[in-house]
Amino acid sequence: MTVGSTTLTSAGSEDIFMIKLDPNGSPVWAQSFGGTDADEGYGIAVDASGSSYTTGYFEGTMTVGSTTLTSNGLTDIFMIKLDLDGNPVWAQSFGGIASNEGYDIAVDASGSSYTTGYFQGTMTVGNTTLTAVGSSGIYMIKLNLDGNPVWAQSFGGNADDEGKGIAVDASGSSYTTGYFAETMTVGSTNLTAVGDFDIFMIKLDP
Repeated sequence: MTVGSTTLTSAGSEDIFMIKLDPNGSPVWAQSFGGTDADEGYGIAVDASGSSYTTGYFEGTMTVGSTTLTSNGLTDIFMIKLDLDGNPVWAQSFGGIASNEGYDIAVDASGSSYTTGYFQGTMTVGNTTLTAVGSSGIYMIKLNLDGNPVWAQSFGGNADDEGKGIAVDASGSSYTTGYFAETMTVGSTNLTAVGDFDIFMIKLDP
C-alpha cells in the first residue's frame, strides 16, 4: 500500500497500519506493523502533544521499533504509542492462551492510555491476573505515560461478553460500552440481559 511517498509492505496475510494526514488531507507519515500471520488495528486516539495510540490484535510475533511482542495465545492484544513524527515510543501486549482482541483506545490529559476489548481464559497485566468467567470476558486496562500498567479490571458472566468502546473524562474516570449475555456483576450492581445480548455502560473512577 502506498501512502504519499511511503510504500508499506505486509509481512503476513494482514498487517496493521497507522497513517497521519495534515488538515488538508495530505499524508504526513505512514507506519505498518505485523508478523507473518494476521494482525489488525481497531482503535486509534491522539493526545494533546500529537502522539498517537492504537490497539487491536496480532498473532505470533510483531516488532515495533526496538520492541518485539510475542503472543501467548492464538491472538493477543497490543497497545502502541507513536510520537508526533510517527516513531514508536512504546509497545505492549497482553493475552491468555486463546483469542484476545483490543477494540478501542482512549488517552487522558496526562498521557495515560486506556483500552477495552475481550479476552479468553486468563490474562496477566502487570501484577494483576484477570480471569474470564465465560467464553470471553470484558477487560479495561490503564497504562501510564511510559506504557506501564496502572490497573486492569475484568467483567462478564457465563457467556460471551465484549467491550467495544472506551472513553475518559477530564477527571480521569473511564467509561466503556459493549455487549453481554445472560447476567453480569459490576461492583455491587447485577445486570441481566433481556435479550440474547444487551448493551452495558460501565464507569470506573481514576
